[in-house]
Amino acid sequence: MKKILKFIVISTILISIVILIKKRCSNGSCNQESNIRKKIGDFIFKKIARKLDLNDEQQDKIKKIFTEIKEKSKEHNGFCWGIKDLIVTQLRSEEVDKEEIEKTMNEKKKSCEEMRPFIIAKFEEFHNILSRWQRYMLSEKIEKIHNKMKCC
Repeated sequence: MKKILKFIVISTILISIVILIKKRCSNGSCNQESNIRKKIGDFIFKKIARKLDLNDEQQDKIKKIFTEIKEKSKEHNGFCWGIKDLIVTQLRSEEVDKEEIEKTMNEKKKSCEEMRPFIIAKFEEFHNILSRWQRYMLSEKIEKIHNKMKCC
């Protein structure tokens, strides 16, 4: 009897949690991929602003640059990124479709090539906004993160 009661209570709790999650997602407040990216972008911006002691004018200019990059990136379907769907599809299929991979990678490469001048121009703007000390501090932070991750 105690086992059945325990099972019913646990099942009820789990069902309630699932219903709450579904309700939240249907209202649009679910942590969707775009919301996560926005939160990450906001977090990075706030961290940069705090660590580099950016003044209000610098923050406004850098926010504008970030916004322009996001908008241009949307036009290019996430430009260099966004091969997740390709990887997931290939992993779920019985065989690897090399032609589909080639096609997608070539599209991404073309998009990256189209975005290159824009990204370089925005990087130059960003560089010119920062003082020599701020650029130095940012370069140190990037090296520190790179060394922690032990990548590339």
